[in-house]
Order: sequence, then structure tokens, then C-alpha cells
Amino acid sequence: MNDVFTIVVPPEVAEQKIGEYKTILKTQRRAEDVEMRRMYKAASRGKPIIDVSAAWKSTGLKDGYPRLALARADWSECHFSKWLKEFRDQRFSKRAREHWIRIPDDAWNWDAVGAGDAFSAVPFMPPSVRPRRWLSTYHILFEVEKWTEYPADPFLLKRITGWLFVVEAEWDLTELERALLAGLR
Repeated sequence: MNDVFTIVVPPEVAEQKIGEYKTILKTQRRAEDVEMRRMYKAASRGKPIIDVSAAWKSTGLKDGYPRLALARADWSECHFSKWLKEFRDQRFSKRAREHWIRIPDDAWNWDAVGAGDAFSAVPFMPPSVRPRRWLSTYHILFEVEKWTEYPADPFLLKRITGWLFVVEAEWDLTELERALLAGLR
């Protein structure tokens, strides 16, 4: 996903900012300060940060459907719904709705989006990048070449706040892995 813009803050700059926010939080506690400290804490580990909403806008649509999909890491399939403006897993129940990913109204020109829903497998996470616990608190952002093909080139993300996520890992699936996984579907 070379065309997805990520923000990298040098760790020494992030550490300085963390100190500033730690000091101010002792006397003044504003929600923005808390979120800024969380963001710089993530950046201090030297990992890039991505604004997923901005990524959707910059990559746009391909053949009437999003070029980038966002799924929770514990989903096996990602369904895109134009009408509901969301990504969801294969379990279509009202109880699971709070876990679906609502897409911002300004992500794309919704009139240009295809008429029906689209479905894709969520990319397989190799053991080397898979979190040991709380998989449901992570997301996978992946490029969709065609919604009918097995995707590759994903990012493992952890939400900071809003649409800002820290990129925890990036990996490529080989053609052999993609073929095997597509066959298992």
C-alpha cells in the first residue's frame, strides 16, 4: 500500500511531547491533551500513524468500490455496504452492530459508489505479526485489487482515537499463500 500516507514522528520528538503533555495534565486536564499524549506515546515507539479517513479519500474508489477496506482483526470476511455506509463482518445481526465500522460521509463521492454490497476475505495474519491477546481491539486495513480476489498487502492497526491508528505491523502474502487461502474459502 505504497499510496497510503503515514505520519512518522521521530521518537525523540515524541518523547519531548509526551513530557509536555504529562506536565500540563497535572494541572489542566483537557480531553485533547489526553488524546495528544496517547498519540505521542504510540509514536514514541517509532511506529507510523495513519489517518484512515484521509487514506480513504486519497485512494478513492476502483470500479465503483473502495480501494481500501477496514476490518476488525477478528473478522474472517469484510462486507462493504453502500446503503449502510459501513464495513461489517459476515455475522449480520443487530447485536453485532456496535462492532461494525461506520464510514464517514465524506470518505468518497457516494453517488459514484457501486450499487450493491461487496465482500472480501480479511487477510490472514501470520503468527509473526498476530497479537497474542485481544484480537478484537485491532484492525486490518487492506488494499482491495478486486473484491472477488484474496487480498494482500495489509496493515495491522491499533486505534489511537477517532480515525488515527498506529501501524503495528505490515506484511505481504506470497502468491502461494494467497492461492491456498483463496482455496480454503
